[in-house]
Amino acid sequence: MIGCLAFVAAAALAAPPLEWRAGSAETPAPGALVLITSVSVDEAGAAWIERHRDLGLWTRADDQGRYALPISGTAARVWVATFHPRAGTSVTAFRGLAPDPVFADQPDDGAVVGRVRVRVRDAGGRPVEGALILPTRLRFEGRSSGWGPPLARSAAWTEADGGAQLDIIGIAGIRGVPSAVDLRVFADGFAPSSAVRAGLDGAEVEVRVAAGSRVVGRLVGPEGPMEGAWFDLAPPDSLGSDFPLRRRARTGSDGAFVFEHVPAESDWWLSAPAWGNDLALCAPAMALKTPADDQVLNAGDLKADAGRMVAGRLLGPDGEPLRKEAWVSFSHEQAWLGWGAWAGPEGEFRFDGVPNGGPYRLSVSTQGLLVSEENAAATRVSSNALRGMISRDHADLRVLLVEQADRMNSSQPRHKPMRGVEGAAQ
Repeated sequence: MIGCLAFVAAAALAAPPLEWRAGSAETPAPGALVLITSVSVDEAGAAWIERHRDLGLWTRADDQGRYALPISGTAARVWVATFHPRAGTSVTAFRGLAPDPVFADQPDDGAVVGRVRVRVRDAGGRPVEGALILPTRLRFEGRSSGWGPPLARSAAWTEADGGAQLDIIGIAGIRGVPSAVDLRVFADGFAPSSAVRAGLDGAEVEVRVAAGSRVVGRLVGPEGPMEGAWFDLAPPDSLGSDFPLRRRARTGSDGAFVFEHVPAESDWWLSAPAWGNDLALCAPAMALKTPADDQVLNAGDLKADAGRMVAGRLLGPDGEPLRKEAWVSFSHEQAWLGWGAWAGPEGEFRFDGVPNGGPYRLSVSTQGLLVSEENAAATRVSSNALRGMISRDHADLRVLLVEQADRMNSSQPRHKPMRGVEGAAQ
């Protein structure tokens, strides 16, 4: 069968958590907010979602300034920013589980491009002291920059009146004059705020924060509750525009997990990936709508199993096995799930441990070729991807590729429905 509906990718098993201390012996940083700001991997062709599987994860240090960030195992280098009102802000790169002295705490590489005044209040209008104002994205006319360590160094903390002033540091090498900046507020005992856009002229903006809701549940495997498994909670956003709201929680001895202070009345995806536990089991990704502030959403018992297996082969335009370098990647369209691997010498690929559900996309990157529209799950959303749901194992898929010019010059009418994606959102 050519281009069947379901595609998965091999899951890397969980790596040990990245454990370190915020601040220093002279200036400890208890309760510091700790955030992964950038990630690199060794595979140059890795899918975007695999390169950034850990991007935007955040946690808080304990009363000794210690923290543990669960890294998925795909990252070659991780940049971690820590924010504390006394210890200040620092950005450190880690290779493996140790700081990388070559990249640690790089100096600012941009100039101050503007100033922002922010005032933070709670739902009752009272000022919030000690809230972190975090710039996440510079805005230019018609485009935005990425998040990076220079913006981390622009962060500030509110004073007793709930006010803070930020000098926004630009990013060297990005052309153009920024016109605005996106901000988020993190305050102890409150959910992260919605993104707020502020001009760079020093005018004051007000941000309201609320307690948020609580998300709880359990992970249950074939032998009973699963202890020590990691859960991801993320907005329905595979491109990262809601960065940095992603969080990770670990199950206790009864298999239970809890996420505190989740933004209320908003959409989320909950997932238990196979790389997040020693048994390599996974549960289907679950779409959630959080309740009002101070309310609890119980996701119930999520059933974990080995997931699905998909094996197959890439075929060249002549219908023969593809014998050239090709990167195959797979991602859920909304939940933060994604993997990738190089195809074998005969175009073969095999992926294990992916949950039922979707829609998923299988993308193929290889020079001069695109995914043929003759594949049953070809999609006009992307000329190098197939799209569909997964509900069973597949052992012998065939994915046909064609010359780039042939796919781009296709005369297939634009109104023709996409084929082979039964059950997927159109």
